[in-house]
Order: sequence, then structure tokens, then C-alpha cells
Amino acid sequence: MTKKEKKSTAPKRGGATVLSALARRMLTVAANLEYYGGFSKAAAKHSRELAGAARVVAGWAKNIRAEERKRRKTA
Repeated sequence: MTKKEKKSTAPKRGGATVLSALARRMLTVAANLEYYGGFSKAAAKHSRELAGAARVVAGWAKNIRAEERKRRKTA
């Protein structure tokens, strides 16, 4: 491998699996922020925002899995 070539950093698992893991991690961080929200209004606000974003990411994973199932049925 030359200096210009770099090893791929793409995940080895499927996109839906990676997105699901990301959503779970985002919810964990949101829960931690919610705890600190008792001390900081900004942390409470960010906790709610992050939890909402995690639901969006989880929805993406769900949609990707549905598309993959459809593709397998027609293949």
C-alpha cells in the first residue's frame, strides 16, 4: 500500500446495524445529559434534542431494514 492509499474505515457491518447502534448510543448519552439537566437547563434542552435525533436515526435503520427485506424477497 502506498502512502496515498489508505485503508478503508467503512464499517464491516450493514448500514442498518451501524445506525441502530448509533441510535442506542445517542439515547444513552441523552439519558446522561438528562441527569445533568437537573443542574443545567442547557443540558436538559440538549438531552431532549439528542433523544429526538436518536429517534430519527433509529427510523432510518428501520427503513433500511425494510428495504433490504423487500430486496431479498424479489431477488
